[in-house]
Amino acid sequence: MKINIKYLMLCLMFLGISGCKKDPLDKLPDGVLTREQAYKDPALAMGFLAEIYAAIPPYFDGYGFYRMLAVNSDEAADNDLQNDPGWNAGRLSLNYNPIAVQNLRGGASSRLWDIYWNGIRQANIFLENIDFTPVDDLGGSNAITSEQKKMWIAEARLLRAFFHAELIKYYGGVVITEKSFPVSFDFGTLKRNTFEECANWIVKECDDVLPDLPVRRHQSGTATEVGVGRMTKMIALAIKARVLLYNASPLNNPENDINKWRDAAIASKAVIDLAETTGEYKLYYHTDNSPVSNTYELFRQKDNGTSEMAEVIWQHPNPHNSLGHFAYVHGIPSAGNHKAGTNPSQELVDAFETISGEPPVLGYADEDKLIPVLNADAADYNPQNPYANRDPRLTAFVYYNGAYWGKKGANDYYVQIYQNGLDQVSNNRRYTRTGYYIRKFMDPTRGNGTLSAASPSGQAYWPIFRLAEFYLSYAEAENEVNAIPTAEVLSALNKVRARAGMPDIKSKFTGNRELLRERIRNERRVELCFEEHRFFDVRRWNILDKTDKAVTGMLVTKNVDNTFSYSRFVAEKRYAWANKYKILPIPLNEITNMPLHGQNPGW
Repeated sequence: MKINIKYLMLCLMFLGISGCKKDPLDKLPDGVLTREQAYKDPALAMGFLAEIYAAIPPYFDGYGFYRMLAVNSDEAADNDLQNDPGWNAGRLSLNYNPIAVQNLRGGASSRLWDIYWNGIRQANIFLENIDFTPVDDLGGSNAITSEQKKMWIAEARLLRAFFHAELIKYYGGVVITEKSFPVSFDFGTLKRNTFEECANWIVKECDDVLPDLPVRRHQSGTATEVGVGRMTKMIALAIKARVLLYNASPLNNPENDINKWRDAAIASKAVIDLAETTGEYKLYYHTDNSPVSNTYELFRQKDNGTSEMAEVIWQHPNPHNSLGHFAYVHGIPSAGNHKAGTNPSQELVDAFETISGEPPVLGYADEDKLIPVLNADAADYNPQNPYANRDPRLTAFVYYNGAYWGKKGANDYYVQIYQNGLDQVSNNRRYTRTGYYIRKFMDPTRGNGTLSAASPSGQAYWPIFRLAEFYLSYAEAENEVNAIPTAEVLSALNKVRARAGMPDIKSKFTGNRELLRERIRNERRVELCFEEHRFFDVRRWNILDKTDKAVTGMLVTKNVDNTFSYSRFVAEKRYAWANKYKILPIPLNEITNMPLHGQNPGW
């Protein structure tokens, strides 16, 4: 029986259970079908497995009205003030989380807490009942093979581990849950596990399921390989590596236990080793094997299990109704957008090195970050021509004034972000708030090559995990293990830089762990921008109060001689940077139901 994720979702649609938050069988009339009877039908059992996948939230721009999580960090601001839920204004409370996820199936919205616990419940129900599904290794028509059954169980366990991992990123330690709870269960008896206990349990789950999963999924192949978007060995290693990195980080490792860093380094190295030894995963390069300079196609192509998408470890498996309209809700006004959406910050732009490998800005002389401390060694940086001679990823990820957008009819179009230009700074939702527009997920070729932002033909795809993350995670963890940085740390870091067309890290940073730590963190900031890492990184590094008090932008003025002048300005003051914002509060109703669980610090 060959089963892929598309077929699983079709089964859900056919069964009419895809939008159900409760046990799908709750929708069936009493006495018509018992749970045991349902799981005896492989097609129904397959549908219940698909329901666990369907519990994965949309990520991307599903946080409010087409808002990305990046706008709640120092990466970006969102110009849609009329739909601002108030995170940056400090409105998070026990009863209200401004990062409620919207654009769920059926247009619903929900708290992150509820979304992930729903997925855990679905997984536990599946695991408690999958034994009812018949097995026939001779290929019976109303059964699955023992190999497939082991794989289904592994998928459900790994999804459950993933949901736990996502919960602890936001909320710290939670109750490890391996069974569904009956309606009569006394939740007042539950005690939360620590972050470390949760991390160790997640690691064990990942290790346990490895033998029963394929290395990678393909569109064709053996019965266990088909189904791009479903769980693999590589996803298991990725979940393990990420959670161990978080466990070793200062927020969760205040005593700086080097063994935790060592475990994190080993786990990230396992991801790299599986990629390099099997050849199934590799960093993305253009088809001519040149460094990626202007576009990252891997964000605009659906993973089909082929070599062109080999950097993607796990792409979001569910459709999201805004993906085909990315430019419509994050685009430029001269292209007929609905809103400008995610506007990159000046701080992010400052983080891109010069092409020679020097940071152009070393810090700021004031709290508002309007007075940059320029790097005297960055001779190729010119504040009056600030986007020249920069890391090619700046052009790949950000639209700045004069950057090439695409065709407007038969003509090339370059964005006009200078004052009175077609794409100027404004508080109108259709215009940038910072002097920049996001490019990373943008497809400039959609609409038959014309500048029609409303065309749904362009697509953007969300990578939950991609290989570059783990080269950087390995470099970060291994750097903390050794007093003097090793060649392995530099090799991992430089592989990501080389792919982008950047030189090896400067030698002046390579002999000092503290200096190299800052360059590793900066590399992560640049390479993984807008992919929901920065929001968590500044928290696990305990630097939230240094990064999130304000974001700035760049006001560009066109002079009479067609040159430009540049002036920094505060785009947004922010109020969600105190220590208590490092971990979200447990919702009040949950604390009421679970008094032994305990609330997070400061709440």
